[in-house]
Amino acid sequence: SSDGDFEPTLDISLLPKAVKDRVKALKKVQFETIKVEEEYYKEIHAIDLKYQKQYDDINAKRLKIISGKHEPTGDEIDWPSDEESEDDKDEKNEKDLANGVKKMNLYKDYQEDTKGIPKFWYHTLKNANDDVLASTISPHDEPALESLMDITVTLKAPENNGFTLFFHFAENEYFTNSVLTKEYELRNLHDPECPLEYDGPEIFRSKGCKIDWKEGMDLTNKKVVLKRTKAGRDRKSTRLNPVTIRSRM
Repeated sequence: SSDGDFEPTLDISLLPKAVKDRVKALKKVQFETIKVEEEYYKEIHAIDLKYQKQYDDINAKRLKIISGKHEPTGDEIDWPSDEESEDDKDEKNEKDLANGVKKMNLYKDYQEDTKGIPKFWYHTLKNANDDVLASTISPHDEPALESLMDITVTLKAPENNGFTLFFHFAENEYFTNSVLTKEYELRNLHDPECPLEYDGPEIFRSKGCKIDWKEGMDLTNKKVVLKRTKAGRDRKSTRLNPVTIRSRM
């Protein structure tokens, strides 16, 4: 069998009836744990709702700095220096000289008179693309993300049955929407068909809003490139469908 396939050490159907009945009793006991876990996650959601308000306030401060509406000073910038050691600086300078053109192109948006932090979310999502976003963002999607100004989240209440991500964009050449949304539905209780497999709330469905593409700029109408996996199978490159993870935005 392949790695990860589950093979029980015992065939329950071959056990004596008395033992089978005990197994059934154990399953019923286990189901009591599932019901307790449902209550546990219900309380966790109440805590999430409470603290989301604080996250929202903090993230509003972040947006002001990113957008250039607020210039942090004094205690706001009192943070340990990120500068490298002298040896690190020497090595960095050598690399910079070897990659001067690339460096100029990368940092042309960041000058002393630059307002805020341009393309903050573009760089954030690009850095997280491989490890966190499962390569959701394709290279030809990246230019549209340069206009992404903020990402916010709204949790459903009182039941923990979903959340919505809001992607706020500046005016751009790709679409007329100022906000794109992705709504996620959660199964916050156990699945009746698999009552003992509950492992907390899980996403079972999601829906993106309609994107009003400008003429000729539909990024979903591009040629799909097939990538060769390690196993030798072809797979389609994943399309950008605004961030398919729930994060503490």
